[in-house]
Order: sequence, then C-alpha cells, then structure tokens
Amino acid sequence: MNIALIIPKNSSEKSFYDYKFYSTFLLSKKYISYLLAIPTLTALTPSEHHVRVFDENIEEIDYIWQADIVGISVRTMFAERAYTIYEPTSYTLTAH
Repeated sequence: MNIALIIPKNSSEKSFYDYKFYSTFLLSKKYISYLLAIPTLTALTPSEHHVRVFDENIEEIDYIWQADIVGISVRTMFAERAYTIYEPTSYTLTAH
C-alpha cells in the first residue's frame, strides 16, 4: 500500500496564532516545534507499506504520485491550507 503523509506549509499571512504570537510567551525566543504525528506514523508503519512524507515547508506535494491513503497532520492555524490540499479538484484519483 502506498501511503502519503502531508505536512501543510506555513501560511504567509500574519495571524493571532502565528509563531510570533507564541514567542512572546517563551521568553522572547522563537518558538519552534515540529509536529511529531507524521514521523511517528512513518516509524510505526509496517515495512510492507511504502510511506512517502511531503513537508510543504521543504518541498512541493507530488500530486501525481499514486497513494492508496493520504494523511494530513496540521495545526489549527494552518487548517485552511489543509482544506485546500484535501479539495478533490487539486488531484486526480486513479484505480490501480
């Protein structure tokens, strides 16, 4: 089974929930944390399955790659981008 796991890109729009907001509560240091759901799911997936991770902060999503199942891990502040990725018009499903 081909499994695609996606981390949506950070929004360029400033909002109440962006990282700058969080940094004011962490001694004025930039708040950086990584979502651990995707690496954990990748590590726990049995080896007979092929997992491909797309982190939009690093690379574009390959919409041509045929996945049997897709998982999207997102923070609330980036939910709009996740909905855009999910939009059925952004990809084509093909039968194997």
